[in-house]
Amino acid sequence: MPAYGGKRFPRAARRARKPMQDDWAKAPRGKWLTCTYKRCGYTWQYFGGHSWAECPVCHTIMKVAVAQRNYRAS
Repeated sequence: MPAYGGKRFPRAARRARKPMQDDWAKAPRGKWLTCTYKRCGYTWQYFGGHSWAECPVCHTIMKVAVAQRNYRAS
């Protein structure tokens, strides 16, 4: 007999369980950025977890999302 008087068991009881996964080593995933300063245009991989990044060549500070779009566009 179902728990709540209906025809089916509650969702939690009939949900499929995901199999256990191995503990894989988590490697740092970098983001490819291109400097937004027109005279620079340097491309590098950014491993920081922040929304702002500094170009290692010209030290311009830019938004990571904009620099990622700049990388994909070039």
